[in-house]
Amino acid sequence: MTAVDLKPRLRRFWTRARDPFRLGMQGAIAAAATYGVMSVLGWPHAVWALISVLFVLQLNSDATRQSLSDRLRGTAVGSLIGLAAVVVLPGEAQAVWRVPIASFAAMAFAVSHPHRSYVMVAAIAVALESSDPAWTGALERIRAIAMGSFMAMAVSVLIWREPARVRSIRALAAVLEKCRALSREVVRPASDRQQLDERRERHAEVHQALRLAQACVADCRDGSRTALDRVERRIERIWHDLVFIDRASAGAAACPGLTTVSEAVCRRLDHARQRLLRPGKAPEQPGEAGGAVTSPPGAGGPLAFALEELQRDLSCLDQEITGLTTTDSPRSTARPTG
Repeated sequence: MTAVDLKPRLRRFWTRARDPFRLGMQGAIAAAATYGVMSVLGWPHAVWALISVLFVLQLNSDATRQSLSDRLRGTAVGSLIGLAAVVVLPGEAQAVWRVPIASFAAMAFAVSHPHRSYVMVAAIAVALESSDPAWTGALERIRAIAMGSFMAMAVSVLIWREPARVRSIRALAAVLEKCRALSREVVRPASDRQQLDERRERHAEVHQALRLAQACVADCRDGSRTALDRVERRIERIWHDLVFIDRASAGAAACPGLTTVSEAVCRRLDHARQRLLRPGKAPEQPGEAGGAVTSPPGAGGPLAFALEELQRDLSCLDQEITGLTTTDSPRSTARPTG
């Protein structure tokens, strides 16, 4: 194996291993720092602080910030529920009634507030509090949970920070790469079951990458959320166009111009991917990336319609990316047509 062959393999390995490695490193640093601070200060309930670290840390700093807010609010509400149960039913003998009542109240709250799921843990922890007075132990637990939560937020921002916007753009670029690989396959006749299975696998890869990109975009909390949503929806439409072309081209497999069309689509998708990852360094005009996607001679009605829709969506994607890359500019007026 040569160095030329090894480089793409390493790139693919790093693409898969990047997020687990980054989150694992952040978790290790946050856990070590939290345990060290709790030990130095002599605060009890270090286990609760460490659990909070692992629960609060997310794949991007925006999601971690939201998780921090949800965790602290859930802890506060759960602690109030647990304290109320202790006040109404004090003593060790009443724990057999206190715990179910606190569990019922916490679960009922969590149903209407799914992001506050930590309320259940805090409620049970305080309801089982054996110290006297019970509120002292509750406050110590809240303090430990807050310590772990804020430490996770600090590590997420200071150590290998990755905002949701950056992660979303990388995920959208990955979808475009999957669509480019799919566009090479849909114009080729599938002569056996193995080729059909490979093509279905390509579609499944695009679908999986698209779901991941949608989850990344949903984590965005800044002004780029709307622009990212538009780019994601346009890429999904392009995938749907490719699905339609896959079905329509089955009866036009002998059309010699489909290979040329596929090459043009690949160039357009690669151009869009470069503009996402390296804004300002790729040519702005889509024509420079490979020209228009036109129906080849001999293409049937459904296939010609699908290719026209694909051309339209590729052009709109260029405009959506322009709007995304100029989101921070007050003079930005770029709006897609269609």
